[in-house]
Amino acid sequence: MSQNGWLDHLSWFSPTINVGASADPQLEVRITRELGSYGRQLGTILDAVEVLRRHANLDTAALPPEDRAKLEKLDRLHAAVDCMKENART
Repeated sequence: MSQNGWLDHLSWFSPTINVGASADPQLEVRITRELGSYGRQLGTILDAVEVLRRHANLDTAALPPEDRAKLEKLDRLHAAVDCMKENART
């Protein structure tokens, strides 16, 4: 038992916060429990998109401006996630 014995009684309490309007909240919980947090899932997707873009040899200058803007937004998101991960390590 811990010094604050009452805390031991809360060890079973692990709240799940549903921030979206999921059609199946129980499935959401299972996915995040078994496959990883939303942040982990997002990081995996961002890394995979980066690999695909790198190997596609995409000429972004030839894209319509609205498509370039979407890729630039994705790049900023990826950079921000990487920066936050790096800051969390230090």
